[in-house]
Amino acid sequence: MGLRLLSSFFLSCFLMVSSAHAGIATYTLSGGTIDGTLNGVSFTGATYTLTADADPSNFVLGTVFTVPVLSQPAVSTMTINGFTPFQITIANFGPFLADASSLFGAGTGYGGFGYSPDASNMKGIGVLGLLSSLSSNSTVTGALDATTAEIFTTTAGDLVFTNVFGIATFTGEFPSSAVPEPTSIAIFGLGALGMAYRARRKSKA
Repeated sequence: MGLRLLSSFFLSCFLMVSSAHAGIATYTLSGGTIDGTLNGVSFTGATYTLTADADPSNFVLGTVFTVPVLSQPAVSTMTINGFTPFQITIANFGPFLADASSLFGAGTGYGGFGYSPDASNMKGIGVLGLLSSLSSNSTVTGALDATTAEIFTTTAGDLVFTNVFGIATFTGEFPSSAVPEPTSIAIFGLGALGMAYRARRKSKA
């Protein structure tokens, strides 16, 4: 009986951790207004939303200008008021989260959508604000920022930001250091099963 219960416990723990690592989360940036052009058509003071679905466990930790950055390429869909929704197709574009404490003060982060062409640049659109850590469910609310004059290729033509204004919010789920790795759970579970097996053999002797 004890062996069966421990086996069930081990299986449920393993499934819970596996599902935590295999889930898909939605990343969203919205708020403030933007100026620019899309396929040569100008927009001014437009509202927008930028979203992507991605696996939190697939984010890669790197550095941009010595700042720790979690990022991953993902199909990113943008809606700008007055235009049909479109996808940004530039290579490696997707959601990112950066710990900007060393640049802007303790507890400061930068989150949004973009890509890093090299170790000293992050190009895209995002928000600079308070950030407690680069893990778990993260929300950054603060000043909207974007790379201006950069051409971002999209399914609707070239997108160029010329100005951004106001306060925006970026939200998403990122890897949590508090979640045990599947191997740790497996080691614990197998150890418990071994003890139960020995106890069962003694009771039969």
